[in-house]
Amino acid sequence: MIRHMSIAALLSLLWGCSPCASSCSAQSRVFEQCLDNWNLEWTDLGALDADDYRDRCSDDHQLRLSAANEEQASEQRSGCSALADALRLEDNCDEAWQTLINSGAAP
Repeated sequence: MIRHMSIAALLSLLWGCSPCASSCSAQSRVFEQCLDNWNLEWTDLGALDADDYRDRCSDDHQLRLSAANEEQASEQRSGCSALADALRLEDNCDEAWQTLINSGAAP
């Protein structure tokens, strides 16, 4: 039982640091900053708020990663990493929107 809890704790830590979790956090931050500029609301994204969006995004990526083969999972993690990097310091809503469109993450 303790061994399983340790593995679960380790997986939880690794999941929290994954490129897709980072991407979801960056997307959530940008959406929170820019929704008004884009005339959107959280409900347009299928979420209640920034935390809900981040959690749903992370869950969605986790489901896709678990169903993917290793090559597909690697491509998905690379895409997540690229999007997280592009959005990390973005403070211009128009440029952030274009980044989301280019990555396929725009609503």
